[in-house]
Amino acid sequence: ARNTFRNYDFYDGLQDNEFNSQSYFKAADGKIYFGGINGITAFYPKDIKNNRHIPPIILSEFSIFNKTVSHKNKGSVLKRPIHLTKQINLSYNQNNISFKFTALDFTAPNKNRYAYKMENFDKNWINTGTRHEAYYSNLPPGDYIFYVRGSNNDGIWNKEGTSVKISISPPLWDTIYAYIFYIMLITAILYFARRYELNRIRLKNRLQFETIERKKLAEMNKVLSDFFTGISHEFRTPLTLIIGPTEQLMIDIKDDKKKQMLTVVKRNALRLLRLINQLLDLSRSEAGEMKLKVGRANIVNHTKHLTLQFSSIAQQKNIVLNFYSDEKELMLYFDYEIMDKILINLLSNALKFTPKEGDVTVKVEKINRISENDEKGTNVFAAIKISDTGPGIPKENLPHIFDRFYQIGMSGKNKGSGIGLALVKDLVTLHHGHIKVESKQGHGSTFTVLFPLGKEHFKKENLISLSENTISDIDTDEDLNDLFTFQENTDPSAKYSDILDHPKTIILVIDDHPELRAYIRECLAADYKIIEAENGKEGLNKAVNIIPDLIISDVMMPEMDGYQVTEAIKSDERTSHIPVILLTAKAKTEEKIEGLRTGADAYLLKPFHVKELQIRVQKLIETRRILQERFKKTIGLKPANTTVKSLDEKFLQKIISNIEKHIDDENYTVEILSDEVGMSPSQIYRKIRALTNQTTTQIIQSIRLQRAADLLKQNAGNISEIAYSVGFSSPAYFSKVFREKYNCTPQAYSKK
Repeated sequence: ARNTFRNYDFYDGLQDNEFNSQSYFKAADGKIYFGGINGITAFYPKDIKNNRHIPPIILSEFSIFNKTVSHKNKGSVLKRPIHLTKQINLSYNQNNISFKFTALDFTAPNKNRYAYKMENFDKNWINTGTRHEAYYSNLPPGDYIFYVRGSNNDGIWNKEGTSVKISISPPLWDTIYAYIFYIMLITAILYFARRYELNRIRLKNRLQFETIERKKLAEMNKVLSDFFTGISHEFRTPLTLIIGPTEQLMIDIKDDKKKQMLTVVKRNALRLLRLINQLLDLSRSEAGEMKLKVGRANIVNHTKHLTLQFSSIAQQKNIVLNFYSDEKELMLYFDYEIMDKILINLLSNALKFTPKEGDVTVKVEKINRISENDEKGTNVFAAIKISDTGPGIPKENLPHIFDRFYQIGMSGKNKGSGIGLALVKDLVTLHHGHIKVESKQGHGSTFTVLFPLGKEHFKKENLISLSENTISDIDTDEDLNDLFTFQENTDPSAKYSDILDHPKTIILVIDDHPELRAYIRECLAADYKIIEAENGKEGLNKAVNIIPDLIISDVMMPEMDGYQVTEAIKSDERTSHIPVILLTAKAKTEEKIEGLRTGADAYLLKPFHVKELQIRVQKLIETRRILQERFKKTIGLKPANTTVKSLDEKFLQKIISNIEKHIDDENYTVEILSDEVGMSPSQIYRKIRALTNQTTTQIIQSIRLQRAADLLKQNAGNISEIAYSVGFSSPAYFSKVFREKYNCTPQAYSKK
């Protein structure tokens, strides 16, 4: 290796370690001679080669209390020679031990080096140099592994080395069994001492506690039911006043953009109304206030009729919707309205999570003897199976999907509220039925609902005739459409080069909800150029390539969340100057602090006011303009004096340093500067423009003129010499631009 050297001594074959200072000679064939006190050492340098042999390492001796242990002695802890032993078992009073070891390389054995470590005792490797012994005293009981490494005379290490396991057993009174006995003995004493008293108190309080618990539970259920009922009715009135006028405005207004925004308002109002209705049903079911009205009908026709009403939704999403039944007629007692809620929830979930060109299959069949624990011995069921080809449910989430408000850890537009499946389970149970799910991640899910045939399991007051109930219907596709969120037409894709050259201030909106992106675009498009990204990873990529003037980002997103995006933007030299506004529904102080910690410039809570968003955007851009003017004034100073943020300071320092390095080169261009900095000309242009409101060419010229001004003050030469030294090929052009910057000629400036 270069720039290294090796020392050789008597053990390497030299005549001695002392030489005569003037006694050396190099022959014509390259052989070198050195004279010493015991003769002459001669060698060819090219013949000297390092010892590449990796020496085997063995244990040569094992001692207890400094007495060597032999496997030949009767009752010895060694059953084989120490170098062949893999494990040594010792008692607690055999804890002072030592080892001797050796590296099997005999080129220069006294130069072999060693290192050892006792795992679970030594924290680090212990280098012993050429000493090949290791001592340990008072080792506590436990399991250890003694490792040894070694090298040859040229420092070639056997890193694998050798090892031996050591197990030191504790004394009988310090074993786990002893401590278990102590604990059991103390526990038994305490148990029998308190048993009589506890039993007496338990029997006395059990009846009183159960009475109070039943009363409190009934009161809590009533309070929850009253709360959900009251709040749902309170919400229904304003929602009605939102939906009604919105529908009227959609008829009266002809402007397509305004009509599109009203469609978003109506769709989300209907979604909120449905969520409120589900909450109300859930609370009524919990409180036992939901009464069944059961009639006898053909469940095959009913399920098929409802499934077909989802066909238009399936076509819009390019999903194949299938219906199968082994029976033409399967008579079942069920509540028609509740059955519709069950099927609509399961079908809408299947369509929501199935990707384009996927399949959703609904199958109705009769199943016999499905369970040995059915109520009243029922063993014949009507089974409704709804299968999809969606992403599936992780195995660890399957036991919890019917829990109230439980949500699988996903983000994005398909994330639910955790109410629908909980309500389905309650409604199925109300019918004395069962629901189960089978799913494999990446292969879709199948929900199976089982309803017992017959009417014996229903109370008489639950049974009605067909004339007392009618099968509910979904009248229009619009009622189904609001169950789903479809991708709206967004900003058409544009080439980065076109965006970079756009005269308007560029704002990047990062959000996985297409309707929210469209809404923000409508609010800001009149004054700014809006670019969109549907997830954090795509947003970060566009931020680096486009260098926008401002970024608006949601917090909860797939790929990367808003905090990760902000941190990446603020830690990247190319984008660190860009202001970031975070949008979130999280109102806790901790979330706000986390957003600000990552470098966000503003934090807005959803739902936000349009005017607030517009003012925040305007003020952040104005603040950036003020900083531009300040940076513009300081750009001609030395890099150490620029008063900007740390990453922006480093960036400007790099720019100024590269320009000053080539200040006398008249052919130095923006392209050369961009290559040295590692950014494209467009990126470096937008970065410098954002920081100083100057172009890259203006920055180069400004630094050249600043250097020229310094040289003129020092009388470092005539005007032409100074012009050439700072990269101007024409003294006349130099004088012209100098006069524009300093309002005087170079000659007049030098006389000041």
